[in-house]
Amino acid sequence: MYSKVTRFAELKRWDVKQLRTLSWPQESSLLEPLACLAVRRSEPALSTVPLGSISFDGNVTVRAGDRLIQGRTYLARSGDLVFSKIDARNGAIGIVPPSIDQLAFSTEYPIFDLTSVGAFLPQYAALLLRTPIFLSQLEGLAAGHSGRKRVTPEDFLKLCVPVPDQEVQRSIVAEYEEKLASAMQRIAAVEKVVPQSMVEIQDVLGISMDLQRSVDTRFTAQLSQLSTWSVRRTRSDLSGLSDELRCAFPVRRLGDRTVAMILRGVSKSPRNRPNQNARPYLRVANLQAGFIDLSDIRTIDVPEDTFESVRLHLHDVLVCRNNSLELVGKAALWRGQIEECTHDDHIFRVRAAGGDVSPGYLEAYINTPYAQAWLQSRAQVTTNLAGIPGSALANLPSPIPDRAVQLKVESLYQTALDTYAATIDQAYQALQEARSLAAANVSNARPRTLR
Repeated sequence: MYSKVTRFAELKRWDVKQLRTLSWPQESSLLEPLACLAVRRSEPALSTVPLGSISFDGNVTVRAGDRLIQGRTYLARSGDLVFSKIDARNGAIGIVPPSIDQLAFSTEYPIFDLTSVGAFLPQYAALLLRTPIFLSQLEGLAAGHSGRKRVTPEDFLKLCVPVPDQEVQRSIVAEYEEKLASAMQRIAAVEKVVPQSMVEIQDVLGISMDLQRSVDTRFTAQLSQLSTWSVRRTRSDLSGLSDELRCAFPVRRLGDRTVAMILRGVSKSPRNRPNQNARPYLRVANLQAGFIDLSDIRTIDVPEDTFESVRLHLHDVLVCRNNSLELVGKAALWRGQIEECTHDDHIFRVRAAGGDVSPGYLEAYINTPYAQAWLQSRAQVTTNLAGIPGSALANLPSPIPDRAVQLKVESLYQTALDTYAATIDQAYQALQEARSLAAANVSNARPRTLR
């Protein structure tokens, strides 16, 4: 339980959040208001300037898609501070990076120039904005109706922060960037491990990926060359991804009764919201190639008499059915991490038919470049979503080697996954330590001496 006693005279606003706001360790007389450190920018942006976006982790990027905002937008330049009035309290505040010269934002995103005053280095300001103390104070500013609470530019500029000399700022930034670069190098190196294992696996299976030629975005094809009325499928067929898989072993369809069963999950609806028969279930957000993320598991209501038909069995292979195009078809093996678990209908489960086919082998094969390209070329695509029909997954050409070769493929893939997971965990731990150290250094920095 959280409790705190404060005097009425100390309250700036009758709001419980004010009582939970963190304070800077420096004396208040040494803090400087943002009004003296930043200048509000109100320069209209041309229609040719790309729209900007701010994520909850503070990253400022170019917004994906076409420019759709109606009304006036304002210009933000590299090094400017920008925040979302509604989502600043969730962390949507950041600095326009050096790699972006200009971005356009609507009136819901106040923009501040830091360079004209020159008190802050933009890289240092970006670290200050992510400190727990600053984010706590930002959360305390949000006011309004529930769900639509805003941080106003006027209240934002009243916040006071410690500002060290620029030499100290450079030192803190340099230490952080050195640790960040080291962690990112480790991540970049390990990103190649699983793709390299896939090349080895395709070599073991004798899969030929020597595509006939790279087909351009614009191409011509005879009507007789069309297997379906689909531009992407035809482009894929012309590149060599046909139904006839060339490999060193007998080929069967994945849905062949001697290979595997293709099963569906639970269709979500208001009727199966968690109730007396609540069961844990997996969503596409939990599914990655080779991994199942269990950090956010939700529940769905499935009655006892129907649960067995949608229940996950040990060593079922889960395959992403609906997602963005680059993510559909990704597969991961279920290892029974949660008892009495099911999955929604955006995921297929592939259940090996018997002892002739290893589930771990199927997981590895479905994630090969050949199988992924084959499935994605047959996905049905709408504006923001792609989906693989069950018939496409069932028709996936699958080499079925002898048991020894299957176990070799499974071992190659699992070794790569283990190496990747261990290194990624270490790298992200190093990233978190670098961020925590930077936040501590910023929070405890000695303020500059003002003349």
